[in-house]
Amino acid sequence: MNWMRENAGRILVAVVVVCMLATISVSASRTGNDNVNDTVPERAVQRLTAEAQTGFSGVFGSLGDFFSGVVHFRKYQNENEKLKKENAELKESLSKAQLDDKKLSELKSLSDSLNYSDYSSSYDRVSADVISLDESGVFGNITVGAGKNDGIKKGSLVINEDGLVGKVISVTGSTAKVAGIIDSTISVSFYDQSDNQVLGMVTGNGKGKLEGYLFDTDKTIAKGAVLMTSGLGSYPAGIEIGTVSDVNTDKSTSQVTITAEPQADFYALRTVTVLTSKK
Repeated sequence: MNWMRENAGRILVAVVVVCMLATISVSASRTGNDNVNDTVPERAVQRLTAEAQTGFSGVFGSLGDFFSGVVHFRKYQNENEKLKKENAELKESLSKAQLDDKKLSELKSLSDSLNYSDYSSSYDRVSADVISLDESGVFGNITVGAGKNDGIKKGSLVINEDGLVGKVISVTGSTAKVAGIIDSTISVSFYDQSDNQVLGMVTGNGKGKLEGYLFDTDKTIAKGAVLMTSGLGSYPAGIEIGTVSDVNTDKSTSQVTITAEPQADFYALRTVTVLTSKK
């Protein structure tokens, strides 16, 4: 008796479990019969069983949906990244095409307003090796291994793959001396590649750079702007001169002054192209 009193709680639980199992067994054996005749305990057990099944179904269904969502999310993420890359490439191609069209349009407009021809079709070209240059390199004076015998004359223009180098100041039968644009005796008119309405003039400062100003005090120019020959003066239009490295404005006169790095590397010139008039 003492044992039963001490374990009354456990005995009660065991009895309840046995009853529930018996009820479930009876309910299962009556599958297919009308449940109207089910007892109250049976219906309660059936309800609990159904709810438990629904709960498990919901839990595992949710887990399935979750993992399926993860897989699809990664798939969509990869597809999205691919589309973003393709979109960026298309935008870059379109930008380049628009830039080329814009540049051609601007050059044509500038050509019409200044009445000049594209230098690429107006000159013959003579390639020449640089055979000597001034020791300091800051004046840009060089001597090339081509001269009168090759059609080169005093005043002939000199370029390389980077841009404008200078012009011939003296010539012999087989050589020519060239004054670079960084020489203080050389001045070149320019326009801003991004805005052909911005015009100005640069001169070599004798220290390896270019210094100049804008013609119109109402205009401005940004650091990084590329300067192109404008076609005014002895240089044909459309040749790169240099890149603006500094911009200042005089408060009293509103004059915009600039400093620019030449496109051509005068410390590393090996071969140049001399533009000569077509015969």
